[in-house]
Amino acid sequence: ASIRRTAPPPAPRPRNDAAARPSMAALLTTLVCLVLAATAAAPPPRYAVEVSRTGPGGMNVLFDSVHHPETTDFAHNFGPSHVRLLDGVDALVIRSCVHRPGCSTPGNPDVITLVKRTVTGPVDLSNLQSEFEKNSLDKVILRPQGADEQCGVQDPRITVDRRTGTYLMAYTAYGDGTANPTACSNATACGPTWPHCSRCCKSTKTKVVMSKTPEVASSWVRVNRTGDVGFDAKSTATLVRDTPPHFQWTGTGSVRSWQSNDLLHWTAAEDAIVGRPGSFDPGYCEAGAPPVRLADGNYFTTYDTIIGSQRHGWAAGWVVLNGSNPREVLQRGGEPLVEPTRPWELQTPPQWNWTQAVQEGGVPMIGATNGLMPLGGDVFLAWACASDSVVEAFEVRVTKW
Repeated sequence: ASIRRTAPPPAPRPRNDAAARPSMAALLTTLVCLVLAATAAAPPPRYAVEVSRTGPGGMNVLFDSVHHPETTDFAHNFGPSHVRLLDGVDALVIRSCVHRPGCSTPGNPDVITLVKRTVTGPVDLSNLQSEFEKNSLDKVILRPQGADEQCGVQDPRITVDRRTGTYLMAYTAYGDGTANPTACSNATACGPTWPHCSRCCKSTKTKVVMSKTPEVASSWVRVNRTGDVGFDAKSTATLVRDTPPHFQWTGTGSVRSWQSNDLLHWTAAEDAIVGRPGSFDPGYCEAGAPPVRLADGNYFTTYDTIIGSQRHGWAAGWVVLNGSNPREVLQRGGEPLVEPTRPWELQTPPQWNWTQAVQEGGVPMIGATNGLMPLGGDVFLAWACASDSVVEAFEVRVTKW
């Protein structure tokens, strides 16, 4: 019998691992390409913003000296800003004038008050006024000091450095540092209305005060800030971060951003929010509220503007800022956040023709959207004023696509 023989299988060839496995450089190159492709393909985040008026039937007015004098000792209550105190209590700082005629003059200058929310838990949007203290004379925390503030301390924007427990409040000093104080000392020397005080009330700039006990007027200290030209222009909103740099947005006409490592010296200005010809905000823009953090780490904030020729008056817009680089605007609203449509914003007689805006020319007005109060999630109360005389509140919902 014959035996069938088969050839043994060939011996395995030695494996060349270097040839079988991509080089580390090749792997890194592939990874970089994938990241770049994903980055290029991913659009920037997009947000939808919904706004509704608080109060019964949209009557979102607070601190109304004419119709609800029990809520305030001041004739005009406007320019509100919000801060959540370190103990968790919500508070508003409010620009206030004691008397109706001659507001923002040496005889009746603006002061700044602080009022607290007196209840805890969910906010009752239908009855906000009942949740806050009366804006009474004993709530004043800042009064004018010196000739450059003789016509008022205005439009506060408050925030807190939680690392140090220090509150920072930027405000507009209104007066004239070169004026003779005796020539502008009272309403008879200058007044009774603002136009009669042009020689005494003609300069504005941002100043900053700091305190660890914000309810105590004597605790606020004016600080000496420095910076590049324009850092102290009128209207300033500050963002204090856990680690520097910190940022501020300053200006009227257009808004510029600045940065600082110590909150005292401000440099490197960049255009941030400027007018958009053909849009609702074609020209004038003014800094709004200190930015608030969204759930995704980016920031939401507001700005004030004079709306274009198809409409009329003062309104507000909104932007979303990059959480990693807050100087970068990720998105800007194509329509106003809020615009004047109600009688208290239009100075409709007879109920609303007493407001400060009537003395300023009767322009429809929702102004000074200088405060954003977190309600949970990406929902906020936007605090503003109507006709430079009463406070308003709007519920703002931000949704990421």
